[in-house]
Amino acid sequence: MILHGWGIRLEPLNSETAEQVRVWRNSPEVSSQMEYRDFISTEMQQKWLERIQNNRYAYFMIYSDQVQVGMIHLAQINSEEKTAESGLFIGNLLFIGTGVALAASLLLLDYAFDTLGLETIRAKVKQDNIQAEQYNRLLGFQKTTETGTGFYIWELSRQAYTIKRPKLTGMLA
Repeated sequence: MILHGWGIRLEPLNSETAEQVRVWRNSPEVSSQMEYRDFISTEMQQKWLERIQNNRYAYFMIYSDQVQVGMIHLAQINSEEKTAESGLFIGNLLFIGTGVALAASLLLLDYAFDTLGLETIRAKVKQDNIQAEQYNRLLGFQKTTETGTGFYIWELSRQAYTIKRPKLTGMLA
């Protein structure tokens, strides 16, 4: 499924786009904010891509026009509990601060809440990543628990998102 709006589109990862994700994930700018920071080989990336090809995962390449910008995802989608984990990074540094991340987040959250019928989305944020904390607050996430590994779990309910969404979409107009 391809999601689009606000001048961007989200396309499911394939072997070609997963390779670009691997390159970005190995860059210091991206890997420094991740829980897993070791080098990712081509073989490791291919095995990971094979592992996420089921209905518990929805990984997307973010595009602005034809330019690959970053990756956004839902993982551990649980239709019984109506929960999932989310994550996002901008790998193409020219797009940081352009609104592409916000547009991608809104597309993904609309998909999670409206199409998949989820009720709660969780995000794991590194404790010293002030920019990510501010961004998650903007979206309506609330900090809930510390993982003990230098990260916090943040949660966004469908209700909180429904309240925040009009203001967020107005920021993209």
